Amino acid sequence: MTIIDLKVASSDVLEITTEDEAVFFVRVTYLSVLTKENLISGRLLSEEEKADIEFAATSYSAEKKACEYLARAEQCRYKLTQKLLCKKYTLDSINVALDFLESKNLLSDRRYSYLWLRSRVSSKAEGRLRLKAELIARGIKSSIADSVLNDFFEEYSEEELCKRALQKVLSKGLSDDKIQDTLFRLGFSYKIIAKIKDNI
Repeated sequence: MTIIDLKVASSDVLEITTEDEAVFFVRVTYLSVLTKENLISGRLLSEEEKADIEFAATSYSAEKKACEYLARAEQCRYKLTQKLLCKKYTLDSINVALDFLESKNLLSDRRYSYLWLRSRVSSKAEGRLRLKAELIARGIKSSIADSVLNDFFEEYSEEELCKRALQKVLSKGLSDDKIQDTLFRLGFSYKIIAKIKDNI
């Protein structure tokens, strides 16, 4: 395969046309064998170099598709990976693309988690334990979930959330034991439950 034309499509992105009229858009960052300096018109590519261009082009395509999803709504890495796998991108190309987007702060599990928590507590009164479990179920690492929850509960009161949940539970006329079990299932610690119950 021979390069017959080379254009700068945008910063760090090249448009490469080969002798068979195939066109590849590649982010130079994604190349591991070739460099920007040795990509020149008329260059005959080895099989390894051809594979390098193809991988970089696939990774750039995955990046663009990921950006489409991110333009619609904040995403977490795990869910975004699943969406891209459904589009038949390879896991290697997805990881390269998402690493790049994270390096540019366009993708952030931390930001996603915080926004998800804010949205969640606006409609449901749940405690730290339940919220952490829900974040982990969405592919968020435990360490990130803990850190974000610490920040989140500096702004939001877990006790106030527990009071909200308790008011809803009390309206169902449950026994004291059932009330405690229900609040615990909603993610509140026994310590917080006891404190809230003592103050009503």
